[in-house]
Amino acid sequence: MTDLLIKDYILISDVKNMNFSKLYSHLDSLNAVQSYVFDVVYKTDENVIIGAPTGSGKTYAAEFALLRLFETTQKQKAIYIAPLKALTQERYNDWKERFDNLLGYRVEELTGDVNPDKLVIESSSIIITTPEKWDGITR
Repeated sequence: MTDLLIKDYILISDVKNMNFSKLYSHLDSLNAVQSYVFDVVYKTDENVIIGAPTGSGKTYAAEFALLRLFETTQKQKAIYIAPLKALTQERYNDWKERFDNLLGYRVEELTGDVNPDKLVIESSSIIITTPEKWDGITR
């Protein structure tokens, strides 16, 4: 296991990005895990695997990558695959409020037995789904 060798926690105000500030206005700074991975996740296009305990801030790290994607590319789409429908609903409720309502990136949840409308897939910025549903959609 790698110890977190962090000099300073990253302050939200130091990021100097309006969408970032809106999304994290409830925070003063990132935590240790988030600060440690911030540069590679938010400032590069490198692949990253974050192995950290539950509640350590991994979802926020994924959000940093989403912000980078939407701010550096045109018409890109992010797919978030959660192992259980209950987890997709939790993520959908959170991101619908924050990414969709606050920042204007359309968020859609695709689960269950209903086949999604092609327009829904095309017009969304973030699709939240289960592995089984994504497998069916991409076939």
